[in-house]
Amino acid sequence: MLLRKWEELPKHMKNEHVRKYYDVLERQKTSLIIKRLFDIVFSLLILIVLLFPVFLIICIMIKLDSKGPIMFRQVRITQYGREFRIMKFRTMVNNAENLGTHVTVNNDNRVTKVGKILRKYRLDEIPQLFNILSGDMSFVGTRPEVVKYVEKYTDSMRATLLLPAGLTSEASIVYKDEEKLLTNVADIDKAYLEEVLPQKMEFNLRSIEEFNFPGEIKMLVRTIIAVGRKDSNSKTTSQIAAAMAETNLTRLSRMIDKTSNNLAVSVVMPVYNEENYIEGCISSLIKQDFPKDSMEWLFVDGYSKDNTKQILENYKQKFPNLIKILDNPHRTVPYAMNIGIKEAVGKYIIRLDAHAEYAIDYISKCVHYLETTDAQNVGGVAITKSRGFVGNAIALMLSSKFGVGNSQFRTNGKSGSVDTVPFGAFRREVFEKYGLFDERLTRNEDNELNYRIRKNGGKIYLADDIKLAYYCRDSIKGIVDMAVKNGKWNVIASRLCPGAMGIRHFIPFLFLLSLIILPVLTIKIPVFGWLLAAELGLYLLLNIVFSIKAASEAKFVPLLIILFPVFHISYGFGSLIGLVRGVK
Repeated sequence: MLLRKWEELPKHMKNEHVRKYYDVLERQKTSLIIKRLFDIVFSLLILIVLLFPVFLIICIMIKLDSKGPIMFRQVRITQYGREFRIMKFRTMVNNAENLGTHVTVNNDNRVTKVGKILRKYRLDEIPQLFNILSGDMSFVGTRPEVVKYVEKYTDSMRATLLLPAGLTSEASIVYKDEEKLLTNVADIDKAYLEEVLPQKMEFNLRSIEEFNFPGEIKMLVRTIIAVGRKDSNSKTTSQIAAAMAETNLTRLSRMIDKTSNNLAVSVVMPVYNEENYIEGCISSLIKQDFPKDSMEWLFVDGYSKDNTKQILENYKQKFPNLIKILDNPHRTVPYAMNIGIKEAVGKYIIRLDAHAEYAIDYISKCVHYLETTDAQNVGGVAITKSRGFVGNAIALMLSSKFGVGNSQFRTNGKSGSVDTVPFGAFRREVFEKYGLFDERLTRNEDNELNYRIRKNGGKIYLADDIKLAYYCRDSIKGIVDMAVKNGKWNVIASRLCPGAMGIRHFIPFLFLLSLIILPVLTIKIPVFGWLLAAELGLYLLLNIVFSIKAASEAKFVPLLIILFPVFHISYGFGSLIGLVRGVK
């Protein structure tokens, strides 16, 4: 799935609106290649191994139910505006196109009895696996429209034609019950073009902005869940977010009243036992080029057992009008952040971490991007550092895509919309609109809040010229402990807040699971032994390649070859613990 050169695009697609999305995809060429390989392998695998029995049964049911062909074929539009014939199992009476609109509504009398069942469980889409295999479609992408609707596309909407049409998408999930929405509409085509299509396109365009291959896998999983879920009266994501915001309005009313002193920035920093790092962190804050009389620094201490509190008190004596020290009896970061936010008076609230040091223009650039973009949360690139030989090797591992996956802020990603950023700089109204940090979480509270923001129309923006140095663990014991805890809380966070964590967070768990299950299966089915050997061989090859690539000096390569599997397995083991123990 190669992206054409800009000058080779059709004339109707070459406009400034499309260019913005083209530039995003151009930076994701590797993901596009992987996406196409995935489409080929899995469409073929599903067709051969899983679906031929289902295929045969459905064909027989359609023929017994009504007259007409088994397959429905229709001209649709895919990548670069190219026409193709989409394949579906027929769910309507023969010649249904001549008996109504191109859009189906609820209780449409053109739909057959078998067709209703196929539509309910999306089984009518199965033949599109052939479209995927041929390259006309992809598993994930904008649903293909008929020609007459594509002709009405705005300049921005044409950006969706940069990629092949898809079997599923965010818009497909949100508008799963589109037929019901259009049931009582007088002019269905007009309602679809003026109301439904523009809203669906907002989801489709945002998907391009945030495109990456792990996100594609996550979307497939969400689709399977959505298809299997029965209709219910449960609250939607937006309703939950609105309820959370409303619950916090009373607590936040004091915060709104405090803004009369016109401070621009409130820095909120959770701290606990940070005596080895806090002075370096504060020193970097003192050097900031942002006016200190327009800031306040709120340190929220979780009853530190070392000298952290005393160090903070010493700095408070030097900067009495700048520094405030607050207590956090609960000790966790979400509680600390919420305590700080409720006391903050600045227009912008910037979360910082004591384990980091910040570039001299860190705060000023955060404010700049908050003022010049429409983002609700802004962050920068975290350059991972440590101390000592082992610590430096760990830092190299945590800066590698083989170590942390598609974590843009750790792997020196480019500016643009992302799913999360380190710490974050927020407009204060974010907390009024979307609510505070989720206090049920011990970790991943930032992922959950950012997910809540994105799913309700907000944007998280990574600026690659905002820099910070983050000090990671400096021992193997320390990195194992961190990996286990992160893996555990990934599962717990996903249970408490479905959708908050990406597929990349669970790859180590799937890897560990395969190392447990495949040897057991090999006892009965020897072919799984070959699969296990292939997996381990591929992992070893990738480990060596990425260890060499990540190492700043040759001396780090042997240690990195050890660190990568230790980190991955520890992470996966943590997820297993989270799955078994659950939420307490």
